[in-house]
Amino acid sequence: MKQRLTPRAVWKRESGATLFEYAILASLIAVLSIAAVRYFGNSVNDTFVDAKTAIESL
Repeated sequence: MKQRLTPRAVWKRESGATLFEYAILASLIAVLSIAAVRYFGNSVNDTFVDAKTAIESL
């Protein structure tokens, strides 16, 4: 016999990741991305400026 899934049963099901866990993961990725851009931003920009200058001098 098939078991019926009531809205309460679907809500209480604990398999898989919850929206809260996805929100924590997304916020962690955002914070790490911002930190990486702040840390590496100037050096990456300087590298591109040097490459642009080298290409223009050809």
